[in-house]
Amino acid sequence: MSAILLNKAKARDCDYVLYGFILLAYNIDITTLSTRDFLKGLHSKQYPSFEGVGRCRRKLQEKHPELRGTKWNARHAEQEKVKTEINLF
Repeated sequence: MSAILLNKAKARDCDYVLYGFILLAYNIDITTLSTRDFLKGLHSKQYPSFEGVGRCRRKLQEKHPELRGTKWNARHAEQEKVKTEINLF
């Protein structure tokens, strides 16, 4: 995944938006693509997996703070709270 795509502000905070930009980069016309054809394409690995795109975004943002979105700090603050709650079990 190109770091250029993360220069789209909304894509830095939302994997759905990022995935839309990825499909556009693959020249996929999402306005005419049927759900059936999209799912077939995912199954046959014509498109990257949604989970893989999210993992890649997280790794890039971990290593390159300049690519982080506006919600990054809030998400990580919440992450510590959740970790603490889980450890209480």
